Amino acid sequence: MEHRNKRKIFNDPVHGHIELPSYCIDFIDTAQFQRLRDLKQLGCTYLVFPGASHNRYEHSIGVSYLAGTLLKRFQVIFYFPFFFFSFHVEFLLVLQVKQPELEITKRDLKLIRLAGLCHDLGHGPFSHSFENWIRRCKYVTYC
Repeated sequence: MEHRNKRKIFNDPVHGHIELPSYCIDFIDTAQFQRLRDLKQLGCTYLVFPGASHNRYEHSIGVSYLAGTLLKRFQVIFYFPFFFFSFHVEFLLVLQVKQPELEITKRDLKLIRLAGLCHDLGHGPFSHSFENWIRRCKYVTYC
């Protein structure tokens, strides 16, 4: 692809600027992922609450970002208590100290980000709205 080593920044209304690596961009650019733009995350809820109108495309990008952020925190976080000025209020300072016992690799980070992008691909339009009906259907054996 033309942007093999490039990253792309998305302006997310919840998380602010989200930077995703090229392998995520390659996945986002597929027709299968682009169809998520047309699927409402909250089904019919937007009819009652007009502000609740985000789609599964936006949601999946946010999940990918948060999943990657979480894994990075497992990889490099350590808390150290300290005191602020002369007050006896304890705060937490984040130090970047590796946790090698977790053995989190770059491949793990890549897979978790892609899993975040993939998690809604099987949804159809208004899929949660019909879950109870499908469970009652006699001919469906996988519910």
